[in-house]
This record gives sequence, structure tokens and C-alpha cells, in this order.
Amino acid sequence: VALGFVPPRLHNFFLSCDCALCTPTIPPQKIVYENECCRAFADVAPYSGTIFITPKRCQPRISMASEVELRAFAKTLKNVVRSSYSCYDDPDFNLSIFNAPKSCSSSFHWFATYVPHLSEDCSCAMVQYGLACSAMSPERAASALRDHTVAFSSSISSSDS
Repeated sequence: VALGFVPPRLHNFFLSCDCALCTPTIPPQKIVYENECCRAFADVAPYSGTIFITPKRCQPRISMASEVELRAFAKTLKNVVRSSYSCYDDPDFNLSIFNAPKSCSSSFHWFATYVPHLSEDCSCAMVQYGLACSAMSPERAASALRDHTVAFSSSISSSDS
């Protein structure tokens, strides 16, 4: 059962520059897409198919990102959305960007979450307690999107020629 909050393991990473988001400790089977400045990966989340998109450089707010980092973030998000479109048949989705408050003096790693609406959750946990239950492992979600990212990228390459 997954809960509607950031797992303590990830929460601690977001609050420190020694986090898994700054160093390449995310298992390769959970990575969906990666470029020079950003990484998209699946991890434990309350909703199936949730993808975290993070910059590789630790910074508290997206407004502090350079133009190169913002373009890399946009490219990463575009790849995730296109893969999801192909893999899950054009689902509705929520995109949330998490920044540190301006008054926050502690270290924080901003990140975004992409949450596709894959199915209506009518489980006992959701109906009775308001807790979402993910039916998909992070590895399975990452693998499905990775497969569609490769297929999409190769179709672009063949159409460019």
C-alpha cells in the first residue's frame, strides 16, 4: 500500500545535497529517461505510473535553473509525456513542480512529478480511508515507458531521414 505523501526515504534525499537525486544511485531499471541535466525515474508512489523528474544539480527552486537546465527539463518532460501517450493511450495527467519556499534556508532539491490517470482507484483503501493504492511497481512503470521512449525515438530518427 502506498500513501499520499513523499516516502521518508525520498523526503530525506530532497532535503540534502547528498541526496540520490544529485548522485547516480537510482537503479537503472527505475530510470525512464536521462540527459545531461535531468533524470526521469519511477519510484514508490501512491499512484500507478508516477514519474519523478529531477535536475541533476541541487537547487531549491526551478527559477534558479539555467536556460540550459530548463531546456533539458522540458526535453525530459516531453519524452515522459510522449512515452506515456504511446504506452497508456493518451491519459489525462497531473504535473506538479515542488519548490522550496522562499523563506527556506535549508537545502532542498526541486523536482516535478508526472502522474498519469491510468484507472479509477476504487480500492477499499481509497474509498474508506482516502489512501491511494498503486497496482504497478516502479520498475514495471519505468520499463514500459522506457520501451516506448526507445520506440518513439527510433521512429523520429527514421522519419528525419
